[in-house]
Amino acid sequence: MWKEEGKELYEEVLNRLPPRIVHFITHYAIDLLLKDGFLDAESLHNPHTFLSILCANAGVGTSYENDENTNSAIVRLSLNGKNILIMGDASAIATRRYLIDCRKNLTAAPHQQPLQNVQLSVFSHHGAKDKDGSNDGLWLSKKGPHHVAISAGYRYNGHPDLALFQEFILIDCLRDTENDVFLLEDLHSVTIGIPDFKDIEYAKGQLSPIFEFMAIDKNPKWSIFTTKKSIYSTASSGDLRYVFKADGSLVDFSREY
Repeated sequence: MWKEEGKELYEEVLNRLPPRIVHFITHYAIDLLLKDGFLDAESLHNPHTFLSILCANAGVGTSYENDENTNSAIVRLSLNGKNILIMGDASAIATRRYLIDCRKNLTAAPHQQPLQNVQLSVFSHHGAKDKDGSNDGLWLSKKGPHHVAISAGYRYNGHPDLALFQEFILIDCLRDTENDVFLLEDLHSVTIGIPDFKDIEYAKGQLSPIFEFMAIDKNPKWSIFTTKKSIYSTASSGDLRYVFKADGSLVDFSREY
């Protein structure tokens, strides 16, 4: 996924959560950013630079009370108003409740306001086609991420799913990789879960606006595509490293096979 220090930061945020909180209470966790010189002194006084939890435990009070994916936290790192979004395994119950809550809370503090200008999204549930739609077009169209990272292991489990990439084609929010800084060539591969051979020709046609089919993987339920859009999966790229300035702009990206 992201480098280990990013994973540790995410886990530290989660450790701050009580076992059960009222859903969609944003936790303003700027104190976490004071640790180990994570931000420079100027950024610490910027009200639009902070770390917060957009929502957690969205299943509270519903039949999803004990569903781990539904109750997953969505974490936001805002750098001068430009956002990095870490979705965990959140389902559509979490995303819908967050979006609706924002409609009722338009005059809130910066860390509670609607999420916009998403520079990077680490996608929910490894890019899965969630039966509850956490990776669907409504959520993507509201957030419009410019760069996408997908944490998916190199084995077939249906992740990432074809439907996620169909949504990206319809929304057209992704940047071209020529805007990124690479250690390797710009053309990169993404493995996509297509469990039935009968669907491969269909997938080729659907993905053709931004993907080119390369081959069926050695595990025959995965197909390999190339793209010049800023979509990166750890199954294809190994570790992913993004470097941002304090003003939120992406200054470096690398893949490590």
